[in-house]
Amino acid sequence: MALIPSIIALAFPCIQGVLLLKILEGKHPVLFRLERICWGFLAGGAVSSYVLFWMFMLGVPISFVGCFAVQVILLLILILIYGIQRRKGLIASSPRTTPETFRGLINSLPRWGKFVIAWILVWTVVKVALGGYDLLATPTYYNDTYANWNMRTKVFYENQSLMLDREVTDEFYFGGRVPSYPLTVYFTKLWMVLSAGEWSEISVNSVHFVWFLVLIGALFYAIRREQNLLMGIVGVFILVSFPLVLIHGINAYADVLMAAHLLCVMYAFYRWVIEKGAGRRSWLLLFGAMTASIIFVKNEALLIFLPPLAFIFFALCERWRMRKEFATWAGMVAAVAVPWMLFKLTHSLTFGNASKVSGFELSPHDGVAHAIGNDLMYTGSYLLFFPLFVLLLAMTFRFWRRNALGLLILYLFIVFIGEFCIYWLTPLATEAIRHTGFGRGMVHLLPAAVFVSVMLMCRLFVDVKPAAGSSKLQAPKKI
Repeated sequence: MALIPSIIALAFPCIQGVLLLKILEGKHPVLFRLERICWGFLAGGAVSSYVLFWMFMLGVPISFVGCFAVQVILLLILILIYGIQRRKGLIASSPRTTPETFRGLINSLPRWGKFVIAWILVWTVVKVALGGYDLLATPTYYNDTYANWNMRTKVFYENQSLMLDREVTDEFYFGGRVPSYPLTVYFTKLWMVLSAGEWSEISVNSVHFVWFLVLIGALFYAIRREQNLLMGIVGVFILVSFPLVLIHGINAYADVLMAAHLLCVMYAFYRWVIEKGAGRRSWLLLFGAMTASIIFVKNEALLIFLPPLAFIFFALCERWRMRKEFATWAGMVAAVAVPWMLFKLTHSLTFGNASKVSGFELSPHDGVAHAIGNDLMYTGSYLLFFPLFVLLLAMTFRFWRRNALGLLILYLFIVFIGEFCIYWLTPLATEAIRHTGFGRGMVHLLPAAVFVSVMLMCRLFVDVKPAAGSSKLQAPKKI
């Protein structure tokens, strides 16, 4: 593995993303520094891949020189905008972390509490580290990790072309396998390989481990902001304890990346709802940026995640008479979604994954409901999370139905019902019965579900006062 070239290659989208988020936050930064690095790595990867795609369409060669030129120009543009905004006093320093420190947390705990925290941290680090070693040491060979996420990248790399000059029916059209997929994963890997100068599966797989770490960091800071450091650690421990999430985090699938994006989208929306101060517009712009970036990650964003999110956000803005906020968000999302959808329509690309959505015949399939019920309640993929989650929702119903958390719960419920119907009513039923595609869909939702669970547990058992203030669902005052 060419370690230094890989690190430098990944630094470009990370810095680009951090600069973009700083520009969007402006005079009222709301993200902590390390948190912004996590979010920035996600946003930067999507933005740089989106820009690279259109530059390739305009004739920029798929080579190191071509990619490097695009990356440098994009970085310089963001630095220029950042510098101008900074000189005008439109960008402020990041907020400091809370006074609570890890040492202070340890000192405040009894001896048994210190032992429990130490065990949680050590066991979490061991699982993540050993998983990362396994990812880097094991050659890619399994199903989509080889035949899709790496192979399509290799087709672009070896041919130095988007392969759009071939017939639509050609197996390598637009990279082959599933040509309808958005390109963030592929172009991030392509940039890494071009930077390394040769194909290296260890190099291209390493980014999946970074995405897993970014997901962990984003969840930790979200919970820490709303509760405290201890509950942030507990939330990470719960997430990493799910066998299916851990397996996906240490394999070359794209579902952890999608899960990280969706978590940031939902959390930014939540913060926009409860924010009472000047930082509210910052959360709105972050919400728009992360929603736009998720569209270029996987097709589920357009088909499953975006419609209910847009509906809930629009209904809330109408209720609170904040149409300008919705227009701002919709404009940011449309800037990515509209060109991408037009490209897919004009190049005969499907909006589903491996099948055309329009080709599905809707009819109930026996065994789907039973398979999904067993998957959620009885298999080891999620341990006891889902039955306990349902119990927790029932015990705290009177709280969350009037709380901003209720909007996240509503969104998770709508998406879950939508995914259930997709597998129940379409030929994709086999992916639920065989515990494949449906499980990957649950990976997308689990980080946000863990965030909601920790918040409800604190309300029910710990009675921790939220650090960010009240989250009661009410219209904010005009700023």
